[in-house]
Parts: sequence; C-alpha cells; structure tokens
Amino acid sequence: MKVKILDNLNYQTFPIVDGMVEIDENTLHQIGITLQFKGTDGRVETYEKPKFTANYDELVNSKIRTKYTLSQELAILRQKEEKIDEYKAYYDYCEACKAEAKTEIGG
Repeated sequence: MKVKILDNLNYQTFPIVDGMVEIDENTLHQIGITLQFKGTDGRVETYEKPKFTANYDELVNSKIRTKYTLSQELAILRQKEEKIDEYKAYYDYCEACKAEAKTEIGG
C-alpha cells in the first residue's frame, strides 16, 4: 500500500500514483505513536514528526520561484512603468505568496 501524507505544505514530495491512500495529520500522528525506527547505531527510536525550518523569506522566495525565475522577476521590475498590467499580476502574485507563507509559518 502506498500512502500520501497530507500536510500544510503546498507541494508534494512524490507523485500521486494509482491506489494511493490519503491520511490526515491526526491519523499520521496515531500511526507515529506506534511506529518505531531503528537508528543507525541499532537503537529503536519512536517516530517524531519532521520539523521544517524554512524561514519566512526563504518560503516566500520558493513560492515566487514556482512561477517566476529571477531573470523574469528582474525584467518585470525593470519594465514596471511600461508593462503595468504584467507588473500588477506579478505584484499580486507576490503578495499572495507572502500571505500563504505567513499562514504556513503561523504568524
């Protein structure tokens, strides 16, 4: 059985395949209580949910990069007076990325 782990992230770490089962955070936690993993030194350790350490700026940047490369961003900023509609779309997208990042980090 393949399991898709749902979290508050906007990306997936592996592609969805036929027959995959989705589980929510509470179910994952319950599974994790009983799961144990053998450490590299032979010790058995209880499952702990991984912690993500991306800060706000890194998260915003990674979100913006899903749509715009750095070169595209610089081009839009250079031409913001000439291509007002394109700049507005870029600006709105960046603001949405900032709002999502703030929510994900919990601030």
